[in-house]
Amino acid sequence: MDDSEFVLNQSSINPYILNIEYAVRGPIVANAQRIQSELDAGIPKPFTELIWCNIGDCHAMGQKPISFLRQVVALIVDPSLIESDSHYPADVKQRARRILDNGGGLQYSSEMLGLPVIRQDCANYIQDRDGVPCNPDSVILSTGAGEMIKELLQVFARLQPSASTVNGLQYGVMIPIPQYPMYSASITQYNLQSVHYYLDESDNWSLDLSELRRAYDEAVGKCEPRVLVVINPGNPTGQVLRKEVIEDVVRFAKEKNLFILADEVYQHNVYAEGAKFYSFKRALHRLGPEFSTTVQLASLMSASKGYAGECGFRGGYCELLNPDARLQSLLYRQLANRGCPSVAGQAILDVIVNPPKPDEPSFAEHEREKSQVLGDLKLKAQMATETFNSIPGMRCNPVQGAMYAFPSIELPPKLIEEAKAKGMQPDAMYCTALLEEKGVCVVPGSGFGQRPGTYHFRMTILPPVDKLRQVMEQFRDFHQSFQASGKVLTLESMNPCVKRLEYAVRGPIVARATQLEKELKSGATKPFSEVIRCNIGDCHAMGQKPITFLRQVIAVLSDPSLMDSDRYPADVKARAKRILEGCGGGSVGAYSASCGVPVIREDCAKYIEARDGIPANPENIFLTSGASEAVKAVLELLATGQEGADQPGVMVPIPQYPLYSASISQYNLQTVPYYLEESDNWSLSQAELRRAYDEAVGKCKPRALVVINPGNPTGQVLRKEIIEDVIRFAKEKNLFILADEVYQHNVYAEGAKFYSFKQVLHGMGDAYFKEMELASFMSASKGYMGECGFRGGYCELVNMDPEVQAMLYKQLSARLCSVVMGQAILDVIMNPPKPDEPSFAEHEREKSQVLGDLKLKAQMATETFNSIAGMRCNPVQGAMYAFPSIELPPKLIEEAKAKGMQPDAMYCTALLEEKGVCVVPGSGFGQRPGTYHFRMTILPPVEKLKNVMQIFKEFHESYVNRYK
Repeated sequence: MDDSEFVLNQSSINPYILNIEYAVRGPIVANAQRIQSELDAGIPKPFTELIWCNIGDCHAMGQKPISFLRQVVALIVDPSLIESDSHYPADVKQRARRILDNGGGLQYSSEMLGLPVIRQDCANYIQDRDGVPCNPDSVILSTGAGEMIKELLQVFARLQPSASTVNGLQYGVMIPIPQYPMYSASITQYNLQSVHYYLDESDNWSLDLSELRRAYDEAVGKCEPRVLVVINPGNPTGQVLRKEVIEDVVRFAKEKNLFILADEVYQHNVYAEGAKFYSFKRALHRLGPEFSTTVQLASLMSASKGYAGECGFRGGYCELLNPDARLQSLLYRQLANRGCPSVAGQAILDVIVNPPKPDEPSFAEHEREKSQVLGDLKLKAQMATETFNSIPGMRCNPVQGAMYAFPSIELPPKLIEEAKAKGMQPDAMYCTALLEEKGVCVVPGSGFGQRPGTYHFRMTILPPVDKLRQVMEQFRDFHQSFQASGKVLTLESMNPCVKRLEYAVRGPIVARATQLEKELKSGATKPFSEVIRCNIGDCHAMGQKPITFLRQVIAVLSDPSLMDSDRYPADVKARAKRILEGCGGGSVGAYSASCGVPVIREDCAKYIEARDGIPANPENIFLTSGASEAVKAVLELLATGQEGADQPGVMVPIPQYPLYSASISQYNLQTVPYYLEESDNWSLSQAELRRAYDEAVGKCKPRALVVINPGNPTGQVLRKEIIEDVIRFAKEKNLFILADEVYQHNVYAEGAKFYSFKQVLHGMGDAYFKEMELASFMSASKGYMGECGFRGGYCELVNMDPEVQAMLYKQLSARLCSVVMGQAILDVIMNPPKPDEPSFAEHEREKSQVLGDLKLKAQMATETFNSIAGMRCNPVQGAMYAFPSIELPPKLIEEAKAKGMQPDAMYCTALLEEKGVCVVPGSGFGQRPGTYHFRMTILPPVEKLKNVMQIFKEFHESYVNRYK
């Protein structure tokens, strides 16, 4: 296809994506991956191995997991180990029970802000660290600290005035130079303005108040500075800020009314004599109420760094102090749209903030392992500093903390001229030559920012001591020879703009349900004894049991010592071994490649090929923390920043899963609703697609078509001929298809069958299969497995413009990687036991039990709703929800409108307040005007679902009769 024929091409994707740079996974790293492939293929190089020093990926660099952390996670994954295995100490079991008793396990979705028990432990940790009270309600858990950085910056982007207002200035974010490029990438992504302040290299990268004033004063009038980012300990610079410097920064932020974003993820990584970590929160309180009650602060912590180094689990927290009410409200609305943070990441974070106590059996080993990790890092920090300072033409400030050295390099004028003639940064040319000649991969300082005329690179100190010595010798050999010559390479970039969103599945009715649960717990009297949550497809929270094979493999991945146990079958160990061999350092605690662990992408491709009978290329598959992340990544590409008739439109079904409307708003796209036909079991008609498209043209430019099959919230399963009609329409109108197929295992109705869009495309011939652009989505959260908390999903791309696909993959690199445990659980789903393997019979029995129960409950819900006067429910053919229509009397509708409520929301609120049943009003998903619905999951156990059905029978008639 010619570039202009693609719906998404270089000239039509989101313009902000085009400007993103993320050096840590940039072109030099891509070049290193190519070289590694060539080494693996036996192509001779001037070196025998490639040494990765570009990223702070502890376990991939050989750091061993902390036993206590992994043991607790293994027990949470497989709770049967708590009672049956004497291998684990009592404090390990106590931590696992505490998390399980207060959250249910890794498989459940948690609350939007994270599990309360873990937020409480984070608050206790902060209080112990600072000697200052901490309210758990101010703590937000996240899938790595990077997620919260992006969410906070996105809120400021949404708060900033539009260009059409009186001042129309972008908000400015003050960031240190050098800085961690997550900040510059995200600031670009959200259409904010970077305000650079330089760290003082001559004072060991300290922070000078006069430099903050210079940067601020120069920015005023060009933008409106609102946020001040400080990274302490420093990344990439390794400094640890002195207490008095931090207090100066706090005074400056108060004077200029700046929100402080304190990146404190390396707080455990402090090595230099006399250096000590001092939190911004502690500084606020030391300065007194004038500061502690007024200065707005977000401080960030991560499980990926410190002595734990659990990058793959993706766990972090953010503590918010004194947030503006509007900012907090917008942030919480945004966070609702992410589902929940990785529960495995929350669990690993909990064990970090709540380690063994001195009187507990694991204490001595935990302290020994922790001291070993930090002692090794201290030794390597000294080694790197001393070696770089012994090489002529290099100078390196002491690595006081974090995980990196950031030496300056003197480069001769001739080399600088040659680099500029090639359109390269001189330090990028230096790092490229180091990679090509010595096989050492580091990141040029230009990727982090530096004062003009200075050149640096960032190198992690994480490799084992012997390998780090080898790297140091490579530098000694390389630097002098390079100063006389020059080599090759150039950079590229990308990213977006974000706005409004609503997410009904975690909206106000669900917030009220949470409040009612707390009131019941505190002894308040209600007309019911429990809140029955039927609002969300959270399988395990509703009582579904984990599939044994999946959990056994994950338990072995969490604690590989179980590989030697006779407890688990051979096929469990084989799956775990294969995944571990595909992970950096043989550990799920390592970051994966940006698009996912290669062997898992291969297994996804084999699964798709077996499902459709069509080859699938693993290079066209990327793995994500749940399917939602993949949907958002593809939608984000469509945004162009244009308004009016040129604003990109996305056709979405009504009713629809509100992730779509929320994300479309977020990326400044236009929703083009097309109605599903309720009278034909929520089917899809080409005539309705045409009506919607024709009405949209002139108001926006439709570019994509979303189809959810099986349907959410409507539960229909599309017939093959309907899918063919949709594809013909999309081809005629040149639309990119987003096929949400996450419920593909959930098909119950007699005669219903799941057909993938890819399979149907293929059956329509080359004119369709070789040209139509398609992204299809799958999740570990649904199906028979229901592993919501692990956050695993994939997206397969079909016929995407290769240049756009490269940009998408580059965009994904800024998140580092998806949750590796989520990738692993997805792999076991893609590669289940085979008929000749020992786990096959039990796996098939459990799978059949889950799907059989769901089929029974789908029939029960359909029949019960259709037996209630004033309700009608189409058969639940698939997915996990019933979406009945409800007749509401005119008086009720008038009263609801007088209260500023949707009538079905008033109905659902009354159901919650009177009966304790939480469902989601149809208005949150969209519905034809004048019709009213609600969505209810069919997931509760059979007996509880019968109880819910009985409650509906009692409630509906009595509630409606009040208004007749």
